[in-house]
Amino acid sequence: MNNFILVCETILQDLKMNDNLIIISKTELISILEEVIDRKLLKLSNLPEILEKSKRVQNDELLETEQVMKILKVCRNKLFELIKNGELVGFKIGKRRLFKYEEVMAFIQVKSEC
Repeated sequence: MNNFILVCETILQDLKMNDNLIIISKTELISILEEVIDRKLLKLSNLPEILEKSKRVQNDELLETEQVMKILKVCRNKLFELIKNGELVGFKIGKRRLFKYEEVMAFIQVKSEC
């Protein structure tokens, strides 16, 4: 119940304009509620960062080691452990190790379903 009250307070803050009464339709209210709930849920997980990065990256783009570490929030040793165990696939070009964006996102999807 406390969460519902917090959501309602947030909605009221979002709608508050000089303490005037605001009249909106049921559809608009539902839309606002969904948006506020989505924002609250995203704050509870590390998904916002992943989603934000995914907006900036094209599906066929290659990611460098540092980018994958940031997306997965893991250290270099853990990343290479995932590669060694075959959980994540990367390939080398010269001294650089690269990862397909789609494969990193697939890894995240698999892990989130466990």
